[in-house]
Amino acid sequence: MCDILIFGGTTEGRQLAEFCTEHRISAFVSVATDYGEQVLDPSDTITVIKGRMSVQHMTEFIFTHHIRTVIDATHPYATEVTQNIRSACHISSAEYIRVCRDRCEPCSYATYFQNIPSLIDYLNTKDGNILLTTGSKEAEHFTAVTDYQNRCIIRILPCQEHKQHCQRLGYRHIVARKPPFSVKDNTELIDKYDIRFLVTKESGKAGGFDSKLQSAEQRHIAVLVVSRPNDEGVSLAEVKTILSGKNHE
Repeated sequence: MCDILIFGGTTEGRQLAEFCTEHRISAFVSVATDYGEQVLDPSDTITVIKGRMSVQHMTEFIFTHHIRTVIDATHPYATEVTQNIRSACHISSAEYIRVCRDRCEPCSYATYFQNIPSLIDYLNTKDGNILLTTGSKEAEHFTAVTDYQNRCIIRILPCQEHKQHCQRLGYRHIVARKPPFSVKDNTELIDKYDIRFLVTKESGKAGGFDSKLQSAEQRHIAVLVVSRPNDEGVSLAEVKTILSGKNHE
């Protein structure tokens, strides 16, 4: 019986889907985009659900499919989605498990900001090109950067929907590539566009945070980091142990 629902669209979500396939654990995996579906390997134990869900839709799905355990492996910055999942689990009385991504130690040569508006205010006091690695969801915020059409190079997932979104916003320099990105990948991009500022989220090793820091240090450019929201949960390894236990119940 498939009574496990994983909210993914992240590295952790993909790894949990692979773990379920390997250990013959049946589960639903919810992803928001075509790209999120494409990175999942076909499996007869995994049922992929594509599309964004409201609290009502989540709750109805949990009730309809008799879901007992919900695993929230969404991005650490997707706070609204996490709140919606928590609410749906509360309404339906399903078990809620949050996967927390490992944090990196604070970097001495990076500047940290509590939110994107304060980071933009800082950028508007500076000159030079900017590499945005915060994703297409935040693209609209950075249109507040002075001369963003020319100064901002935005790197996004190779998803047509995301690319069209950035084009509509007026971005002229869009780099649509599939992660992960090595230090070499980053430095080549920094050199090509004469980057002076690398903007990133504190996304941990799974989000390529380490390689971004290393590439910026090599090229002696500034790293501007949007600090991660507070998050509580368990590690990926612990979730795998929990899943293994449920498979033998």
